[in-house]
Amino acid sequence: MSARRAAALTVWIAALAACANRAAYPATDAVRLEADATAFVASIPDVLAERGPTGWLDLFVADEPFDMLSDGTVVFADRAAAEAFLPSFAADVVRMDLHLREVRSIAIGEGAVSVAALYDETIDTRGAGRLEFGGAVSMVVVVTSDGFRLRRLHWSSPRVDDGA
Repeated sequence: MSARRAAALTVWIAALAACANRAAYPATDAVRLEADATAFVASIPDVLAERGPTGWLDLFVADEPFDMLSDGTVVFADRAAAEAFLPSFAADVVRMDLHLREVRSIAIGEGAVSVAALYDETIDTRGAGRLEFGGAVSMVVVVTSDGFRLRRLHWSSPRVDDGA
């Protein structure tokens, strides 16, 4: 085999491998894609309970755009921002407890799912004590060569009226 042909074959194999997992969910199999994405999302609380905030890094896409927002404000513009912040935050966290309920998934493309849920979260920290959050979360979950990963997260928490 010529060097040129070997190089072309290598490029073709690499491209095929990159698409292999997304191709495992053809557009006609949206029900299975949604069910598998829902199962992935249901596993998130266990990952965080075991690993703390740095567990998020195992759940975010590695080689694709990623962002996380909270109440419409960008928290992490990309994965690098999450990698820079989460280890120092994790050092202060004693325990994380996330509960998701009413999880709903809708396939939005080949290998991509929009997921929405209600959540309650308690984070016990050394410095700030107990932090409690609750509201709704929406996310885009995609199939990657590493399995399902989060491409986008948006947390929405109801405003608390302090009586002022």
